[in-house]
Amino acid sequence: GNTSKLSVVGNPYDVTRFEVALSAGSFTSITSDYITGGVLGGSLDFRKDMLDPAQNALGRVAIGLAATFNDQHQLGQDLKGVLGQDFFNALDSLSPRVFSTSAATLTASVSDANALTTSDYRLDFDGANYTLIRLTDNAIISSVAFGAFPQTIASEGLTLTLGAGAVAGDSFLIQPTRAGAKDIAVLTADPTRIALAAPLRTNEAVNVNGQPTNLGTGRISTGTVTNTTALPLAGPITLTFDSATNLFNVVGGPGGSIAYNPATESAGKSFTFAGFGGVTFSLSGIPADGDSFTIANNTNGVSDNRNGLQLADLRNQARLGNGSATYEGAYGQLIADVGSTTRRVEISADAQRSLLNNVTEARDSVSAVNLDEEAANLMRYQQAYE
Repeated sequence: GNTSKLSVVGNPYDVTRFEVALSAGSFTSITSDYITGGVLGGSLDFRKDMLDPAQNALGRVAIGLAATFNDQHQLGQDLKGVLGQDFFNALDSLSPRVFSTSAATLTASVSDANALTTSDYRLDFDGANYTLIRLTDNAIISSVAFGAFPQTIASEGLTLTLGAGAVAGDSFLIQPTRAGAKDIAVLTADPTRIALAAPLRTNEAVNVNGQPTNLGTGRISTGTVTNTTALPLAGPITLTFDSATNLFNVVGGPGGSIAYNPATESAGKSFTFAGFGGVTFSLSGIPADGDSFTIANNTNGVSDNRNGLQLADLRNQARLGNGSATYEGAYGQLIADVGSTTRRVEISADAQRSLLNNVTEARDSVSAVNLDEEAANLMRYQQAYE
């Protein structure tokens, strides 16, 4: 005995996202509870089950790529001799999207791209505690009081910062990766600013003519840097071997000495100077007394692609999903999920068509017009008339 107006309204969190609603004095969304079939239901299911997860998965790849590529690019040196800058826009411009029904302000940032999932989250306030729910499985990730903010959710790779003003019943929708693929952008427009070289170079001692002066068979590796602390170096670091003590005396950098025994460690021993670019190098062979090596700024980075190789190798490293997936692996999983879902829907559609045909035939066998029978009746009526 009642009628209601069917209408389209904005989602209570995101007004640009439309919901189907009934109006009986006020609008009530019926999208998730009642619209389950037909063309409209199919469109809504596509949005919820395929489009949203696909955007989240692609966004996670984009954010992970930007974060890890930027980190490695900053450990290199460009053709102008300058340490690398961000190649892609930084994570603060790829921030998670946050929508709310509250007057309070919640901001979210990515603290660890490797830990990001492809899920959205909801933060609910009951007047005393805030509960963070992962929406893919409705798991409660944390439940804390207001004083716990800012809060870093290490397991999800997020940091949440909440302002005052929330009241009981307020809720926040957090989409960490939804806009990642849309927002990623390349910042480096000048090819000479691509940091392909390494900022430090290792060498054995040479004379004024550039000829090696070491007499032994000792060798030093090219070395790699893991941070930018104290780079560029204030001066070269010199390692000089003392055969009497089996020590390399270090001048510059950290100073002191490092132990190296050619009799037992000639196959190679690794060292790290954490406070000087985190430079890691190895010494091998049998150096003669007085042989020395240097670690210095790479003042001429031409023909040096060591950091470029490190950047290229990122594609082979599992940097997503807590170390469970590479960029290509995560993207391949996205494609596989879309393909399998598409195939499942096609099979379901075929089954529904078959069911529809069977039902139609059953109905027609009882109530539909049989053209052959009607033609025979017309002939019989015609003959009777004649």
